Amino acid sequence: MKKKLLITLGCSYLRGEGCYDESIFHASIKINTPEYIRLFDEHKEDILNRWHENSLAVRLAKKLNYDKSINFAMGGSSSEGQLKTFIEKIDDYDLDDWDVTVFWYLSEPTRRSPYGDYSIQNLQVDYESELAKALEPYCKWNTIKKFDDTGFLEQLFYLKCGKHIFESKGWNFIYCHSALLNQRHHEMNEFRLDGILFYDWKKTNVWSTLHKSNRSPVCGHPKESGYEILSNDIFQLIKEQKPHLINKNQVINFEWEWNGTPKDFEPLFNNVERTLNTKKSRQIN
Repeated sequence: MKKKLLITLGCSYLRGEGCYDESIFHASIKINTPEYIRLFDEHKEDILNRWHENSLAVRLAKKLNYDKSINFAMGGSSSEGQLKTFIEKIDDYDLDDWDVTVFWYLSEPTRRSPYGDYSIQNLQVDYESELAKALEPYCKWNTIKKFDDTGFLEQLFYLKCGKHIFESKGWNFIYCHSALLNQRHHEMNEFRLDGILFYDWKKTNVWSTLHKSNRSPVCGHPKESGYEILSNDIFQLIKEQKPHLINKNQVINFEWEWNGTPKDFEPLFNNVERTLNTKKSRQIN
């Protein structure tokens, strides 16, 4: 019988950002301040391991009783960038002997991830890069208030592409929306593809579910207790709507892996200079 593998795509909420050692990162330290940067550089390896091991991806895989978790999540990424990263990396794995389920925790549809400077650039329009400014008419930050359909159509395109890829491999596919714009997503029939996990958007999302005691005072992301709550919520949705995905076989050794850093490519033409000046949206490798 094949072992069970959970592949996950998403942004910082799936990666586990917010799981800090509070004896080092106390409440007065805020993200991206000089003190935060100093401490992060000093403890980077421990911080990243703590994020990944305590992530929503790993917790959900354990609750599903799976043998392994491969997490392709990256902070600040869009659905476009998440699918691109998956496609760049998935051929490095031999998964013929695995029973695979993909869980996609969709990010805000306002983000974009074009290629620039020989790698995926995960952009948000509140970041002051030339490329982000150029894309601003097509990924407005105020989409949340105006419900501009442009971002949703972009996200829907990549969602459908991913669905076709996963299902063509014979994999199971489930998805839901991580945080903002849940009401809008649930009102749009176009987003109700096979695999969606339906839930009460007023109760079950990153912003409305978690009390501040379950959030990191450093960055506002969930901390360990917050990710435990969210993973329980999502597991309950799977139990109610997709119970066949829960593994009933005994798992001897659970393994996890994070592999969310986009690849860096070499120049395709020797005479092309790296002139595109872009700024990544808080992309921590």
